[in-house]
Amino acid sequence: MLNLELLKPEIQNYINDHLSVDAVQLMFQPSPFPGIEMSELAEQIQGKQKCRQKLPEWYSTPGIYYPPSRALEQCSSSGTAAYKTWLAEGDTLADLTGGAGVDSYFFAKVFKQVFYLERARLLTKIAAHNLPLLGEDNIRFLSGDGMQLVHRLGQKLDCIYLDPSRRTRDNKKVFLPRDYEPDFMPHLQGLTQLARRVLIKTSPLIDIHFGINAFRYVRAVHIVSVRNECKEIVWVLGREPDPDPTITCVNLHRGDQMLFQTDPPFTYRLSEETDAPPAKLSEPLDFLFEPNASILKSGAFKTVGRRFSLPKLHANSHLYTYDFPVPRFPGRTFKILEQFTVREFGKRFKNQRVHVSTRNFPERAPAIMKKYGLTAGGDDYAFFTTNPAGKRVVLWCRKPEDLAKEIARQPD
Repeated sequence: MLNLELLKPEIQNYINDHLSVDAVQLMFQPSPFPGIEMSELAEQIQGKQKCRQKLPEWYSTPGIYYPPSRALEQCSSSGTAAYKTWLAEGDTLADLTGGAGVDSYFFAKVFKQVFYLERARLLTKIAAHNLPLLGEDNIRFLSGDGMQLVHRLGQKLDCIYLDPSRRTRDNKKVFLPRDYEPDFMPHLQGLTQLARRVLIKTSPLIDIHFGINAFRYVRAVHIVSVRNECKEIVWVLGREPDPDPTITCVNLHRGDQMLFQTDPPFTYRLSEETDAPPAKLSEPLDFLFEPNASILKSGAFKTVGRRFSLPKLHANSHLYTYDFPVPRFPGRTFKILEQFTVREFGKRFKNQRVHVSTRNFPERAPAIMKKYGLTAGGDDYAFFTTNPAGKRVVLWCRKPEDLAKEIARQPD
């Protein structure tokens, strides 16, 4: 039930005064307000805490009624929602899984009319309260099964958007699309007939080739990372599939309540990777290149090397090397300071402060850090990997202080 008493000034002041408090601990205290349950206050505090970074527009707007935690956990962040608006076009869009309303809010900035459809009545009421406060008044709110309601809109649609739940009704995580809620798989053909473009957001755990085959009408795939952590995959469907769809890898970074692309978008076609010859291999040279998380998820290991003329350390390491840094590389660039065998590293670098990464190495980073008493942090990076000869090595690296100058310094 939507309890609008929570929006009273004195209660809003209480919520704001307790944003640094563990909301779970408050559950064991009596409510200071008659008619207001402590669980309701804790939910609003917890919701605003989560929105500080994820949804700064919600956090900074007075009078917002925060949805339950589950809805905030699944919803897009401001940055990933804004990115999806670049993938949609037209005048009318239907969001079949409205949820917290984040995607509907951002789509409303670029569409003349947005239909927010959501089967949970409470979420519909919350979104209908919040989104006008955020400045969007071109959204129509409807409560019910979006897969059914979309057929009854009586409105020509340019775009349909779905963000199905990856949890069951008893809150268990699911991984296969057929287990998502709602189950959109039997409706794909019908949805592509209702709108010229269908966008489906899924977990980043889905294999790209599996998704292209399963969703049948795929024309493009967008793999979206934030701060080099893969967050979601957006599948762009049309009435006719593209037999060789484009894959776009992006990496966003937060700054001053906005998300920017820290790396240039990396776009390729599946055939480019499939038809590429095996990568050239090389011993570590002066610089090390690590593709961003979206590229690593995409599997474009041969393509990224060919685009930038970079040899790999090993066929399965997915680390690249060269004598000089390269401009606009979509990932991280490091200066290789030293190279060690694993035994040499163990003798010299116990109890050090360093960032540890592993690529094509039998042990994971946490186990290595524990083994050698390492602490995460500092300016140095230790890459545990495998060289072209199949030997385990450790590359001690550091990010260039001024990458632009390093690039300008290289010979023509």
